[in-house]
Amino acid sequence: MAVTALRSFTAGELASICNGRLAGDASLSINAVAAIGEEDSGAVAFYSDHRYRERLLRSKAALLIVTPRDREEIDDILPNAALIEHARPDIAFLKIVAVMFPPPEVEPWIAPSAYIHRLAEVDPRARVENNAVIGPRVRIGGGTRIGAGGVIENDITIGEGCDIGPRVTIHGYCTIGARVRIGSGCVIGAEGFGFVKSSEGMLRGAQLGVVVIEDDVDLGANCCIDRGAIGETRIGAGSKFDNLVQIGHNVHVGKGCLIAAQVGVAGSTRIEDGAVLGGQVGVTGHVTVGENAVIAGKSGVINDVGPHCTVAGYPAVEHFRWLRGQAIVQRLPELEKRLKELENQFVAARRR
Repeated sequence: MAVTALRSFTAGELASICNGRLAGDASLSINAVAAIGEEDSGAVAFYSDHRYRERLLRSKAALLIVTPRDREEIDDILPNAALIEHARPDIAFLKIVAVMFPPPEVEPWIAPSAYIHRLAEVDPRARVENNAVIGPRVRIGGGTRIGAGGVIENDITIGEGCDIGPRVTIHGYCTIGARVRIGSGCVIGAEGFGFVKSSEGMLRGAQLGVVVIEDDVDLGANCCIDRGAIGETRIGAGSKFDNLVQIGHNVHVGKGCLIAAQVGVAGSTRIEDGAVLGGQVGVTGHVTVGENAVIAGKSGVINDVGPHCTVAGYPAVEHFRWLRGQAIVQRLPELEKRLKELENQFVAARRR
């Protein structure tokens, strides 16, 4: 299904936006975006993966973004479509979407049902929606939205241009940078899971630290980021989290990291700049995941991972080694059968 923009753009304008090379009518009017094969007339889509060739065959795109190497094939399939050539059609498409669908400006507003403590400082350009609670010594920057039912406790700084979704809870003494997006239901700064066994039973450990979230971080819905036990839990600038991510106390996530859904990171672990963690990865405490490392989905990390390494499996090992291991596992029934044959041959030879 195509999504229609508020106004039309010409094909020439869109090619300029993404720095692509246009082949076709520059005055062609484009007013919608769509996934390949799901377009209406007047829509732009992109094609960069041959697994979607079947969708390409039924495409009705008026404007299609393709790689130069796919240009000839597309000309045969969609002779009437205008084309934008770009080395990365997916990135070109995202740039076009950002211009065709700009984020709405935050309209300053304080809901009558919102509670703002007299010691809080809310920039007059901010928006505080229904039933939100803003505690003492909270500072909220201009252009920031606090969604309905949000709870911002005390001694918290939230920078400019943030989008704090509905029912988000931010516990005391945390710091949120500028242009941070926090999805619905997130909990920032709750106590970490710190218990110590003793002769008197389980003792609760100190949970006196803070959470620092740097600029341009995105957190999906229902993420939980625990405060440091003593010290800080920190999320580096530009890092992006999917839904349902758990970050334990005193974890340091570097800049520009990507963390997919249902990842759990135990306390005092360091994830360095640019690391990528696939869905359902588990990382034990007190280890380091190196710069630009990649952890494949469902892996369990129990030891340090070096910079630029790709690992998989449980326990996580170098990816190629894991693939070889999986290949052997698939052959185990065959190998077992062959082993029994050899044993029988050996027994028969001894009897002779």
